[in-house]
Amino acid sequence: MFTPTSDKRFRAGLIGGLLFLAGCGVQLGGAEPPAPAVTRVAGGQIQVAGPRGYCVDRSATRNSAQGGFVVMARCDALGGGAARPQLPALLTVSVARRDGAAGQDLPQPALMEAFADTSEGRAIFSRNGDPKSIKITETRIKDDVFLMQARDLGANKTGFSPEYWRAIFNVRGFLVSARVNAFSSQPISKDRGFETLNALAARIKADNAVSVGTASDPVSKVETVKDVQRPGLLARIFR
Repeated sequence: MFTPTSDKRFRAGLIGGLLFLAGCGVQLGGAEPPAPAVTRVAGGQIQVAGPRGYCVDRSATRNSAQGGFVVMARCDALGGGAARPQLPALLTVSVARRDGAAGQDLPQPALMEAFADTSEGRAIFSRNGDPKSIKITETRIKDDVFLMQARDLGANKTGFSPEYWRAIFNVRGFLVSARVNAFSSQPISKDRGFETLNALAARIKADNAVSVGTASDPVSKVETVKDVQRPGLLARIFR
């Protein structure tokens, strides 16, 4: 079964190819079909696409009935056309089904914001599981989406900036983590990072006709930060 802990699981194997995408580069398409702008994961239940200029790296994307992991980079570098994104970055999206007793609860954005301010929260969001290696520099709430900017020095790979932006939200009974990863050679300002993250989250929500809290998308409210800290609730999508 696919375990959407893929934010880390696939990173090591992707570093060389993805760093190439930070620069002008040469088109990678070759004899392969053009890279698509849209893909579906979770057994086809969830559609994932990024802002204009980003295409899906099929070689790094994983899919199963329980979720998925999608990597998106510059279309022109992946052979998906000449369009370039306004922001040079690598986008990743993890999707995990909310199944099991703990998985039926989804923290509301305000509680996610409080959780991010705890040692347990920082450990979850860090690359190496060490809360001391990460500093969450800003958090925001937009509608039903929790957004954050962080500086993570844990297990940092050459070529990637320690700065990243992450959004967490619910789509059709799946927990989604969308992330904007900056390259060290092309720094991203705070506002532009949040702007791209907002666009990524909004595109995914719109494509999947999200209506949180309706009968077709039940959400059990998590009442306290302590509830958020229960094992398995968030860790499986970030590790």
